[in-house]
Amino acid sequence: MVVIGIDLSLRSTGICYNDNNETFKFALVCPDAKKYNDEPLVAYMTQEIINFIEDCPRIPDAIHLEGLSFGSISGSKDILAGNFWHLRVALWNAYMAADIIPVTSWRSPLFNKEERKLLKENVAAVKKIKEQAKGKSLAERKEIAAANALTILGADVKYCTYMKLPEDVKQIIECVTIDKSRFDLCDAYFLSCHKNK
Repeated sequence: MVVIGIDLSLRSTGICYNDNNETFKFALVCPDAKKYNDEPLVAYMTQEIINFIEDCPRIPDAIHLEGLSFGSISGSKDILAGNFWHLRVALWNAYMAADIIPVTSWRSPLFNKEERKLLKENVAAVKKIKEQAKGKSLAERKEIAAANALTILGADVKYCTYMKLPEDVKQIIECVTIDKSRFDLCDAYFLSCHKNK
């Protein structure tokens, strides 16, 4: 079964082609903020995703698109929703209706109870570290961050999710990018692996 996973955003969209967990193809769509905004941005994002799917070896049997995060606070809510719906309609027209997968549905099963507890504890610890660093010089803040590097990483759900990737998939992703956008490709991969009930 061929599944396309899409972690949609305005500036760094991760896409994964997953053919039965044997063949993978990844792409990042990162529109230039100086060239693309508003309607041209939405049109560009959708067209790049359609182009990616058209270039895949096989037509998808399913498309998994991460759902919108309605609890987030952003001045860009309208364009985020517009981007999401524009893509959904284009996918429906060209291929099929996308399965909308909430982040909690695909990410939660990756972590066992102890790991979720540790993540929560690390988040609380990082809050205290930030309080401790308030009012300190840049050098002191860097020192505090270095001394607590493992706790800080352990509180980063994106990083922790990335560490759940199989090594071969991680290597493929790192051929595409090694910066923070690798987390978008990671999310797209796990979306493509998600089993709908």
